Amino acid sequence: MTIHLIDKARIEILIDEPLVGRLVELLHKHRIEGYTVFPSSGGQGLAGAWQDDQITRAQQKVLLLAVVDLHKAQSLAADIEPLLDAYGMIFMLSQVKVLRDSKF
Repeated sequence: MTIHLIDKARIEILIDEPLVGRLVELLHKHRIEGYTVFPSSGGQGLAGAWQDDQITRAQQKVLLLAVVDLHKAQSLAADIEPLLDAYGMIFMLSQVKVLRDSKF
């Protein structure tokens, strides 16, 4: 049996939770309709350790995951790049293979 895998791009963006609405607007601008937002409880980066304070949630970070065509991912990356430092976002892009192209 032959499995037919399709190349796609996996986008992962770590962002402060209050900025998710703005990020979703950018996704829609690039016709990216499918995504999942995951909560996070803490971590550590160049600026040191952080964790969700569970009261104000102002520092709450989330991970947004989307799987899209490569041209959409590159177009989104070009729009997000100028915002990375100002908003402390982390943008990751990797190649993946999917079984059901119609889902993406």
